[in-house]
Amino acid sequence: MQNPGNAVPLAWVWPMVAALVPLVFGVAWKDWLWWAALVAPCTGTLAAGCWRPWLGGIASLSWLAAWTWLGRDLPHGHLLGGLGGLVGLLCCGWAMGQLAGKKSVLSAALMALVLCLFLTGAPAGFWLFSDPPWSPSSAARLLDVSPAALLMESAGVDFLRLPAIYGPVGADCMDPNLRLAWGNLAGWGVGVLGLCLSTAAWTCHRRKTVPERIQ
Repeated sequence: MQNPGNAVPLAWVWPMVAALVPLVFGVAWKDWLWWAALVAPCTGTLAAGCWRPWLGGIASLSWLAAWTWLGRDLPHGHLLGGLGGLVGLLCCGWAMGQLAGKKSVLSAALMALVLCLFLTGAPAGFWLFSDPPWSPSSAARLLDVSPAALLMESAGVDFLRLPAIYGPVGADCMDPNLRLAWGNLAGWGVGVLGLCLSTAAWTCHRRKTVPERIQ
């Protein structure tokens, strides 16, 4: 009988490749965080589809190892804050994969990727407009749910001051009190939330797949 995991032969290879290949090209740590914010939830979903759970675990740990290496020169608070945010994004993806099941894990991974692309691009109007498309208050709320803002601000990056963000979201018109940046502790808060969600999803998955004991 064929293993269900064979339906996703790259479920553990792709997450590792996605995490480590950028290092080969010498990307800067901020560029890697952009990439991680977009792709980590998708790869976490794929990792959950591995036939052997330990393979999915290794695939996910490759992301944490990559960030630890890239952020080795950062202050410990920024390194750990980014690590917490990354754990949260991976675990949210893992939860989606567990709920979807191995037969639908590819669809769930694609959904996670599209959602991250949408939430990251929405504050800047997907960079399609010459002027900010949203009011300052709307842009601030959209930034609050952007995975890129969460991950980069947890790692100590002044996200609003990045050239790709400052002009397109109208940061020059945004009152400083309108939005507070995510801090280092927010990264670990999201990490704990992601772990809780993935644990709950795993429990639901086990209850559906493990046969009940015969009385």
